[in-house]
Amino acid sequence: MKFIHLPPLNSLRAFEATARLGNVAAAANELGVSASAVSQQISKLEAYLEIALFNRQANAINITALGQNYFNQINDAFHQIHNATEKLQAPAKQQVLRVTTFASFATYWLLPRLPLFNEQHPNVQIEIITNSKLQDLENDNIDIGIRFGFGQYKKYPSQKFLNDIVTPVATPEIAAQINQVQDLKNHTLFKSTGMENHYENTWGNWLTSNGFPQKEIDKLNFQAFSDGNLNIAAALNGQGVYLAHHAYVKELLAQKRLVNIFNNWQNTEYGFYLIKSKYADFNPIAQKFYHWLLAQGKLFDQE
Repeated sequence: MKFIHLPPLNSLRAFEATARLGNVAAAANELGVSASAVSQQISKLEAYLEIALFNRQANAINITALGQNYFNQINDAFHQIHNATEKLQAPAKQQVLRVTTFASFATYWLLPRLPLFNEQHPNVQIEIITNSKLQDLENDNIDIGIRFGFGQYKKYPSQKFLNDIVTPVATPEIAAQINQVQDLKNHTLFKSTGMENHYENTWGNWLTSNGFPQKEIDKLNFQAFSDGNLNIAAALNGQGVYLAHHAYVKELLAQKRLVNIFNNWQNTEYGFYLIKSKYADFNPIAQKFYHWLLAQGKLFDQE
C-alpha cells in the first residue's frame, strides 16, 4: 500500500474544532489547550496547505470558502474514525445512541417500546433529548431525530414512519356529557402550540368536517399548551376535551382512562417523520435503530 501523506494531525484537530465551534476560544476549551496553541496549529496547517483557511479580524475569525469545503470533508473523516473506534470497542464498551424528539411522543409512544430494542441490543444506551424545535443534529451530536409535521426539515431528508389520526377524547365522566358535536361548546378544548406550530388548524378541520359551523369556532373555549403532555394531563384530570393523536392515547383508551367520545378517527395532513445525522450512515447501531423505528411504525399503523 502506498504511503499516505497527511497534514499534522494536531493541526487538523485544531482546525476541525475551530471550524465546527466557530471560534478559537471554544476550540481551545474543548481540546484542553490554550487559545494561542490552537491559533499556532491552524497557522501551521495553513502553511502546510499554502491556503488561508480563515479570515482574521480584530475580534473574530471567519472561515473561508476553501476552508469550509475542507472542513466538510475532514469532519466526515473524523466521524468515520470515531465510529470505527466505537465499533471496535463495542464488545467491551456500552454504545450510546442519541435521539431527539418531543416530550409527548417520547412519553406515550417511544418509551413503552424501547425495552423491545434494548432486549435485542443490550450494549446500547439510548439517550433521549426532548425538544419541540428542530435541532442541528451534527452540531448537537445527535444520531436520529423524530419530528411531526409535513416532512420538510431544512437540510434533512425525512422518512414518514407513522400516520397521524386524531379524535376528541375525555374522561368517561366528561364524555358522558357529550352526545353531539354541538355539546363541545360547553367544554374546554385543549390544543397544542408547540411541535413547530402544526396544530393551529387541527381542531378547526375536525370540527368543520364533523358538521360544526365554521363561524361558531372562534366562540369556543380553547386552552393552548406548548407541550402535548399537558394536554393529556388536563384531559386525564377531567378539565376538558383533547383532540388526541392515536399514537399518544391508544393505551389510555384501552385502559378506559380516556374515552373516544365520537368513536371515530380522522386522518390529518401531518405525520411523524424520521431524520438522521449525515454521520448516522457510518454508525451501524444508528442504522439498526432507524430501521427498527420504521418497522415499529408500520406495526402500529396496522394495529
